[in-house]
Amino acid sequence: MLSSAVRYGTTRHIAPHKDQNIVWGKDDKRNFNALIDKSIQDIIGGIKELESVRYDFDQRAFVDTSSENTLGKADFERIARSPAGRAARAGSSTLKRAVLLNTLVQKSSSDVSWGQLLGALERELSLSLSSGALTGTFYSKRAGVTRPTVARHGVKTLKNG
Repeated sequence: MLSSAVRYGTTRHIAPHKDQNIVWGKDDKRNFNALIDKSIQDIIGGIKELESVRYDFDQRAFVDTSSENTLGKADFERIARSPAGRAARAGSSTLKRAVLLNTLVQKSSSDVSWGQLLGALERELSLSLSSGALTGTFYSKRAGVTRPTVARHGVKTLKNG
């Protein structure tokens, strides 16, 4: 649901099932926050090994803050294969995205502004998507594939360029 909300820039086209225990309303910002919190809770909350892992923008690496050890691709793959990872139904890329999202949420509750965080994330993504700790973490667009974008009165299709 979170991916769809981000993709379309709104939560108006989706609604959680009552069993998901997500507080929902007509306010996109609150709905986004609820989806983010639920996503982090569902993935990281069930995997003790990731509770102290954060993405370090200075090191450009995932770091376990309790031990200061970095986690690489093999570590996330191992965690994804673990009983807790399988229970969360999360592969290594999903685990990385959850840790990154949790890092952003944790930092946003400190003295860092969302603008600073998003700027750091944008710089990091431009540097790390093809190499580095975030490789394979996000879906990439393929040339010639169309993608929907939010228009004022609905969804229209634009060609990637």
